Amino acid sequence: MSSTPSSPPSLGTGRGSPTSGCFILITIIVVFGGLIVWFAIAGSKQYSEMGKFTSSEALEIKPLIVDAEAQAEVDQKLGRLRDAMMSGEAVRVGFNATEVNALMAGSEGAEQFRGTAYVKKITDAGMLVTMTQQLRRMPFSQNERFLNGDFLFRPELRARTIAFVLQDLKTEVGTPPDMFVKNYATLDFFKIDPDSEEMLAYAAKLDAIYTEGDEVIVETKEAEAPTE
Repeated sequence: MSSTPSSPPSLGTGRGSPTSGCFILITIIVVFGGLIVWFAIAGSKQYSEMGKFTSSEALEIKPLIVDAEAQAEVDQKLGRLRDAMMSGEAVRVGFNATEVNALMAGSEGAEQFRGTAYVKKITDAGMLVTMTQQLRRMPFSQNERFLNGDFLFRPELRARTIAFVLQDLKTEVGTPPDMFVKNYATLDFFKIDPDSEEMLAYAAKLDAIYTEGDEVIVETKEAEAPTE
């Protein structure tokens, strides 16, 4: 991929619009998709330990149904971000849990996450997401295992990318070892590819992304005045 796109991708709005340029949605997809778990373990003894905090069946998460009013509010906010980044205006836009769920429920490209993830709430501590994810099956086991529970993520803007750092994990059954949770944070694979079209086009125009109160806040940068 070239270092700069020929033209900025569209920040699509509307239920049927393309969303390849919507970095909010792309962030959500990357984070949730990354939880199709990679976890290096050796031997059946350690694998059996995972059975204490994983389940044999996926957690049932009902698909979201978004009403027209909620979808219209999301579209308006995405449009505001799009216009600000294109014009070089500094704005601050917040998305509450209902609106983040609306992005997943009503946007193309997020189909595979419907019924597997639900943003329960947003607080100053981060995004609390109820999820069910199938663990990668080990070669010596024929049994499927699912990691079901509540995942707490803290959004973080980095140079050329956005990452969500796992802060805590509460499983449906049992308690995962601290080392298991730490591995998620240290592996650092819950982030957008910095060479993706979205990040190449928009990363430099973002100023911050964080949670505050019950919203994920996205801030854009004011364009620098041209030097004479």
